[in-house]
Amino acid sequence: MIFETAQPFLRQTGWQHADVTELTSDASLRQYWRLSKDANVSVILMYDPQHTAPRVVRMARVLADSGLQAPDVLALDPPFGLVTDLGPLRLIDVSEVPEVETTAYAAVGTALAQLQTMPTPLDLSIADADYLSEIVAPFHINRAAHSTALLKSALSECLRNYPAETVILRDCHAENITWRKNLEGLDRLGFLDVQDGMIGPAVYDLASLLTDARRDVRPEAERAALTAFLDRSGRDASQTTAALAVLSLQRNLRILGLFAQFARDGRTGYGQYVGRVRRHVARALHHPACQPMIRALPEFLS
Repeated sequence: MIFETAQPFLRQTGWQHADVTELTSDASLRQYWRLSKDANVSVILMYDPQHTAPRVVRMARVLADSGLQAPDVLALDPPFGLVTDLGPLRLIDVSEVPEVETTAYAAVGTALAQLQTMPTPLDLSIADADYLSEIVAPFHINRAAHSTALLKSALSECLRNYPAETVILRDCHAENITWRKNLEGLDRLGFLDVQDGMIGPAVYDLASLLTDARRDVRPEAERAALTAFLDRSGRDASQTTAALAVLSLQRNLRILGLFAQFARDGRTGYGQYVGRVRRHVARALHHPACQPMIRALPEFLS
């Protein structure tokens, strides 16, 4: 039904006769379709009721300045827009082959470090310790007040060790990265869903990538991504792994809260990922950097 309302926009842009493939939507209200005129000419139609297109444009420029690829907005008539098609294969589609997974994750590790080499834009929102603590709020629903207060205090304490200092994509995982196997170097990667980019802790996106709610990352691919990130960034390995644990814990607690919220709203499909996300939390809690949070989360240690 929504696609039918896009017809005036498609006629205006000359795409009304294209072949149409509906794409998997994300957890937001956005919806996507691939429009193809032939094997070499395609764009993505985006239904964007939240009007995020200006932020897409802003982040696409930030990534382009870093030598990375993100969709650019080609035409816009809210709530519809046409954006660049960065290819049909996503990281999640190709990662069942171990050699491809390791190569691709190493490339992403390099890309995330490269993104941080550019001057930090002044017009992006800040994902500091207060913000990152606040967005875990969905996890606290229906939890005991004492446990919630203890976790809020401990999480905030831990997050303050990792200041907002670099550009982060905020939602960097295997469904939001395309793999263009016929290209070379970092051109093989395309980063999707970048409208929520912010200034945040340097390891946030790496934690998002390696503790993915939707798939298990093989240890070899995890090591390859971490090694590539460290090689490109020059960051200390032990400090980076500590940051990975804390930021993984923060992110996955938030995800558990969101999945519970989705279930209450009748969106039950995310329940299949809950076990994996809980394992990510349990694993993070075993790192000494997360020790202050153990008392508030005993159910993850049994």
